[in-house]
Amino acid sequence: MSLCWCCCPSDPDSAGEREPLMSPQSARQLRRPTEVMAMKDGRIAAKLVNVADLDQCFADIVDTFNHQQENYITLCESIRLLKECCQCNTLVDCFQRLQLEHCDFSIKLDMQGYNFSLSVQPKQSIPKQLQLAQQHTKQLCVSTKSIIAADPKLQEMINSVVQAEDKHLETVKLVNDSYQEQMRRLSNVKDNFMEVKRAKQLSHVYKELAHSVLKDIAELAGITV
Repeated sequence: MSLCWCCCPSDPDSAGEREPLMSPQSARQLRRPTEVMAMKDGRIAAKLVNVADLDQCFADIVDTFNHQQENYITLCESIRLLKECCQCNTLVDCFQRLQLEHCDFSIKLDMQGYNFSLSVQPKQSIPKQLQLAQQHTKQLCVSTKSIIAADPKLQEMINSVVQAEDKHLETVKLVNDSYQEQMRRLSNVKDNFMEVKRAKQLSHVYKELAHSVLKDIAELAGITV
């Protein structure tokens, strides 16, 4: 029995004197996080600079990037679980092995735009391995789409604030505060820009992996994305 791939292209949709780290609760509301994570390859955080619009801008970037980073972690885990389930080294090998080991079932990878899923027929008495493969493929699709969908908005926000970095630094300097407070704010805003630039680099890595997954799926489906 040959493996059938179907496709239908479509468009995707501190400590000491430092201020507390901030993370957004919603698009227009700030909240203090219960935990700060600033690992080299993990979440980012922003510090208060005492300029409302700028604080909100940093918070929005933090929120959008950290959501994308969560999806990246899920994507990596889905890939690992799928490879573990099929005992293969690549996604392509995974789907091909499923067909070879379950020749009594019609296994089809459906792809419509950025949506893809693994269908199995008949639906009765589906082996545990195939059920797990379906679950992992579904999560793979959700995280891949989320990473790609978040990227345009994230890059626009990052580029906008970075291009006006000097202007924002001057704005923070003009805040009516004591010298000590001003130095604290300036240190915070400089740290924020470092975090934002780190987010831009990491986001590129996340997007590259997501596109790599789509490329593998598309190759199996016989289309180009």
